[in-house]
Amino acid sequence: MSLRSTTISPAADTTPSAHASDTAAEKHESMGAAIATCASMLRAADDRLTSDEIEALRGLSLDAPDERALHRVLGPLGLADSPGWIEQQQWNRKWAALLKGMAMCAGLHDPTVPLGEALARTDWPEERFTRMMEARNGQLPTFIEWASRHLAGENQAVNWDDVRRLLFKSGDHAKQLRLRFANDYFRTVYAIRRRSI
Repeated sequence: MSLRSTTISPAADTTPSAHASDTAAEKHESMGAAIATCASMLRAADDRLTSDEIEALRGLSLDAPDERALHRVLGPLGLADSPGWIEQQQWNRKWAALLKGMAMCAGLHDPTVPLGEALARTDWPEERFTRMMEARNGQLPTFIEWASRHLAGENQAVNWDDVRRLLFKSGDHAKQLRLRFANDYFRTVYAIRRRSI
C-alpha cells in the first residue's frame, strides 16, 4: 500500500437503507463516547479507577492480557464480551493495546488531534509510521504500544478514538482509515518542514 501523496475520496454509500446508515452512525457515536469515558476514568482527578488499577492497565500483556483489569474498565461500558464478529481473545488483545496506551497517556485525549497529525508533531519516524499503517492486525498492538510510549514521552495529546478505529476496523474501512491517517501525517510533516526552511 502506498501512503505518499494519497488523497481520499468520500466513501461510496454502500448501505442498503437509511436505517442501516443511521445504525452505523449511532454505533460510531457510541464507541466514541466509550473512548471519552475511558479517557475520563484514567484522569488523576477521577476516582473510578485506583492508581493500582491504572498501573495494572499500563502493565497489561498484549499476548495474554489480564481479563480482570480489562473488565474493570470495559464491564461498566458493556464492552467486556466480544460481539459475534470477533473472537474473545482477539477482542481482549485489541482492547489491551488500546487501554494500555491510554493509561500510559493518561490525560492526553483530544478528539481534535488526529492520530497521524499527533505522530508527525512528535517526529515519529516516517519509516515506522509507514510500517504501522501497513501492519497486519496481529502486528498492530505492538506498534500501538510503541506509539503510545512515544506520545507519552512527548506529552502529546491525540484522538484515542482514531487508535480504537485503527485497531478494530477491517477491510475497505480499514484501508480508507489508514490512508486518511497517512494524509494527516504527511500533510503535518510537510507543513513543519516548510516552517523550518
